[in-house]
Amino acid sequence: HAWGYFDNLQRRFKSWFLSQKILWRMLFLILALLVIPVQNSTLGPVKIVAKDPLVISAPIDGVIASISVEPNEMVTRGQLLLSYEDTNYRNEYAITEQSLVVAQAELKKATQGAFEDPRNNAEIALLKAKVDLAIIKKNFTKEMLDHVNIIAEKDGLLLFNDKAELIGRPISTGERLMEVAEIDKVMLLIYLPVENNIDFDDDYISNAKDN
Repeated sequence: HAWGYFDNLQRRFKSWFLSQKILWRMLFLILALLVIPVQNSTLGPVKIVAKDPLVISAPIDGVIASISVEPNEMVTRGQLLLSYEDTNYRNEYAITEQSLVVAQAELKKATQGAFEDPRNNAEIALLKAKVDLAIIKKNFTKEMLDHVNIIAEKDGLLLFNDKAELIGRPISTGERLMEVAEIDKVMLLIYLPVENNIDFDDDYISNAKDN
């Protein structure tokens, strides 16, 4: 009976010691978890923006037929970026070119006729003005035709949203189309809801930039 009493006491002590050991282990595990850094994260839309980019604006009115590059692609100077639908501009150039040929032929005929009839001299001045106007119209339409293809004027990162937003849409002169940015002046603009806003100190931000 006495031996059984001491045996039961020994079992109680072992049970108490085992429970204390488990408790200390749990406490140590909790403390270890407290010193492990926890990453904060949130989701939000991001946009690539640049400081002092080269803005590519629409040089003429028209409809964009094709875009030869992808958004956020590195481009080089002289590379083709996009092309306008050029059917109307080519037709206008052909018309003005033909009008100039007709005006020059009329002036030549009048000039030759002035040797026989001096009264044609008055008509010559009018025909010269007509030729000059035809030359101006031809040069203008040629200049418009030369702008149907837009090329990159410098090396850099090409920024625009989406091809589908530009292709097939009427574009007005001066409308902002794309941007070309220097690669070391590109930043990420992230939009976060107010409830998901995370405040970081300056040291954390500085370390994140270095990494």
